[in-house]
Amino acid sequence: RHPTSPRAHAAFAHLLAGLGRREEARALLDRALALAPGHTPTRYQRAKLLESDGLLDAAADDLSLLVESSPAALPRLD
Repeated sequence: RHPTSPRAHAAFAHLLAGLGRREEARALLDRALALAPGHTPTRYQRAKLLESDGLLDAAADDLSLLVESSPAALPRLD
């Protein structure tokens, strides 16, 4: 319905990941970030998905970008 909305892609990706369709979810998150590379919630969502799938280097890359661009937007660790 919203082919240019990064939020729509991220929401659908969340549903797909919950259904175990993780590769499809990652593809949607990739598409969302292609549309809006600075969309912090989507980048964090993708980092969490990558980490849980064991793709640690890719997850670390996303988290590094988040720290560089939006450190205040990251969840607190304390």
